[in-house]
Formats: sequence, C-alpha cells, structure tokens
Amino acid sequence: MPQQVLINAAGLDDQLHIGLHGLPVTPERPVIVMLHGFLGSCDDWLELIQPYLNHHSFALVDLPNHGRSSRMRAGQNSFHHWPQLLARGLQQLGIGKHALVGYSLGGRLALAYAARKPKGLCGLLLESCHPGLGSWQARLRRSQWQQRWQGEWLRQSARVALTRWYQLPVFTDLSSRQQVDQVNCRLRTLTPWRTAQAQAQFSLAKQPNYRRLFNAAEYPIHYLVGANDKKYAKLATTLKRQNPTLSTFLIQRAGHNVHAHQPEQWLHCFSLWLQTVSLQGSTHA
Repeated sequence: MPQQVLINAAGLDDQLHIGLHGLPVTPERPVIVMLHGFLGSCDDWLELIQPYLNHHSFALVDLPNHGRSSRMRAGQNSFHHWPQLLARGLQQLGIGKHALVGYSLGGRLALAYAARKPKGLCGLLLESCHPGLGSWQARLRRSQWQQRWQGEWLRQSARVALTRWYQLPVFTDLSSRQQVDQVNCRLRTLTPWRTAQAQAQFSLAKQPNYRRLFNAAEYPIHYLVGANDKKYAKLATTLKRQNPTLSTFLIQRAGHNVHAHQPEQWLHCFSLWLQTVSLQGSTHA
C-alpha cells in the first residue's frame, strides 16, 4: 500500500509531503524521487509509474506551496533552502541511494539539489527543464515577467488566470480542448496566493546557472524535451553541443509536457534511464 508521509524537517519550519510507492525502501535499491512541475502535485506521476511498482521504489514529492506541502517562508533563499529540505526529508525516510526525475520547475529544483552534491545521488532525468539564465539582462526580463504574473494570480479569477497561463507560447501545442481540460484540472487545487508565492520564490530570475553540472556529474543525466516545444528543443541542442556526453531525447509530437502528451515515448526514455541508474547504484553499493 502507498505510504503518505508529512515530513517535519528538523531545524526547518517547513513540511514536505512525500508519497512512498512500489517496493519498500532498502539500502541496496535506488529510490526514484519524482518532482512535478509548476501548478502540479505528486499525484501527476501516479498513472505513469504503475508498470514499475513491482520492481522499483518511488518517492513522489509535493513541491513547497503545492499539494499537501506547506509554504516556504517569505524572504528565504529558496534555491539554498530547498535542497536542505529535500535532503532532510529523504534522510528521515531512510533513503540512501536515490535518483531524481524532474519536470519543468521540478527539473530546476532537481538541479538545485544536485548542485549540493548530496550523498547517494545516482542519476537525473530532466524533462523540459531550464538550467539557468546566462546574463543579467535575461534575469531582469524574467523578473519583470514574473512580477506581472504574480499580479495575474492575485487579481484575476482563478479560471481567467489559468486560461491565460495555458495560452503562453510554451503551451502552443495544446488544442483548445486540451487547454480547457488543463484549466479544469488545476482549478481543483489552485490557491492563488500559494501559486503567486511559489512562482516568486522559485523564479528562473533567481535561479543560479547550473549548466556546469552537466559536465561535472559522475552519474547519468538524461535530458528530454518535446519537438513541438521550440524553445526547449533549441535549448537541448545547445546543451548537447556544450556537453557532448549528455544524453538528450527529442520526443516527436510532444510539447512542453512530454509525459502527459506522449506517455509511451516518455516511458521508453524512462526505462532506458532506469537501466543506467540501476547500474550506477550497484557500482556504489
């Protein structure tokens, strides 16, 4: 049976919700820790992992200000505080060897965690994930954009704000019907002030540039994007050119949310990555 745990990290005020699924946690087997995207929850992964529950251990995390996790205090350096929170949560659950899967915001937070060089980390699977902006001008533009969106979440009705969100260029692959479905799905869990705070605290404008991590890592990193997501497809090409050993995957007929729109192709990439993680975990036993 799945186990739902609300972690009170020692020395930290925040609560982190983690759902344990699949095989029991053991020292020998890497646990797959999964981080959802902005506006999502740990439940977003449940259907995808069903075929693997008899063979692997999973820890599905609700990011701060999402799902059943608490908010993070205003004014905190979120990209410094978050890795501590996750590390203490995994430690309390007895998780040693582990590998991270992160989609979009979850991928960025996976990089933030990996940058701290945590003990036991043996793999990263990043989906539609930005490693960080390279100039102060780009950071300024992103900060201004994010501030406008904070106002959108707080001033507009939840339906209007969500409708505008899913009309952003990064979601142009969604049909009108799919946009409506996304809006209706997120309406069930959206709390405007939590959404605004999460966007502010984990803004790409505040995120360090983690590009060096791709060359420095001693474990497998797989990076996958949808071919219809032109921005991230171009980013994947750049990252591959800068880091020839990086395993990149361009998923056809998919946009930003690959695992939702092309689950079979995503699962194929996931299975390939799991094989490398299992090998990596066994070499560090």
